[in-house]
Order: sequence, then C-alpha cells, then structure tokens
Amino acid sequence: MNSNGQAFGAALRKIRLAHGLSQRQLAMRYGRLQGREDGVAQGVIASWEAGNRFPSADTVEILALALVATETERDELMMSAGHVPPSLQGNNVDVIQAIDIALRVSDNISDEAKRQIAEFTRRIADANHNRKPLPDSAAE
Repeated sequence: MNSNGQAFGAALRKIRLAHGLSQRQLAMRYGRLQGREDGVAQGVIASWEAGNRFPSADTVEILALALVATETERDELMMSAGHVPPSLQGNNVDVIQAIDIALRVSDNISDEAKRQIAEFTRRIADANHNRKPLPDSAAE
C-alpha cells in the first residue's frame, strides 16, 4: 500500500458513495464499459479503494465514466492517482485549480498548511488579475 494508492482509494470511495453506488454496482458498470457483460469482480474495486492497486490514467478515465463523475470529480481521481487530468493539460493550465485539487486530495499536508497555501494562491491570482501593465521604461 502506498500513499498515492491510499489517496486514490479514498477519493474513489468518496465519489462512489456520493453517487450512491455499491462496489458491486461500480464493478458492473466499469466492466461493461470494457466490453465485459458480467462486469469485473467486486474485489477489483475493493482493492483500489484499499490502496492495494494503482490504476493507469486510462483506467481512471473509464472509472470516471462508470461513476458518471463530474469533471471536478474526474480531475480529483486523476490527481489522487498521480496523473495530470486532461482538463489541466496543455498550454493553458489553470495553476490555481490544480493547486486546489492537489490540496483537497493530499493527506500529507495539515489543514492549516492547506488553508495558508490556498489563501496565498488566491492572493497571487487576485494580484495578477488586478495588475495593470507596467509602463514601458523607454516611454518614461
């Protein structure tokens, strides 16, 4: 069991329960999305939730579909599994959103430290949003 596996397992369980699914129901949905009419064994889901197995990014995407997860929930699953979510890939990465998700799924940061980091990133975002362009030094 590793910390990433535990973080992913906790996120998966939280989201599964929020959607009112049992492990067996999720196993059936997940398996059917992979072309297995009988689903997969409930033990597969239990193993992920226990942090004993570590899913690939493709597996997390399929799980998110099986859960009918929101984009935010999918991002949380991806980040807790150590993967960069598609919504945060590319040239226009929303750093504040990435930090927010990372703080929510991290078990290794105290609540006070999370609060301070979140406040600091919000202050930076506000300062950048309200900043006026600096005058051109050649024009002065």
